[in-house]
Amino acid sequence: MRRIVLAAGVLAAVLGFVAYRIFPAEFMHYTELALMAGLRLWHDVEANPAPVCLAVATFLLTVIYHKARGKCLRESV
Repeated sequence: MRRIVLAAGVLAAVLGFVAYRIFPAEFMHYTELALMAGLRLWHDVEANPAPVCLAVATFLLTVIYHKARGKCLRESV
C-alpha cells in the first residue's frame, strides 16, 4: 500500500511539473482556484467544526471499540 501511495505522489508531482512547464498560465490559474477552494473549506470548518469533530470522534470510538475486542487496527478500520 505504501508503494502505491508513494508512486501516486511521485506521478502527481511529475505531472504537475510537466503541466507547469507546458502550460504555466493555466497551471497557475488552476492552482489559485484550488488554493481558494481549500481556504474556503478551511474557513467553513473553522466556522462550524462540529461535523468534523463528530466524524473524527466516531472514527476514534470505532477503533477503540475494536481494539478493546482484540482486533488489529486493519480489522477495526
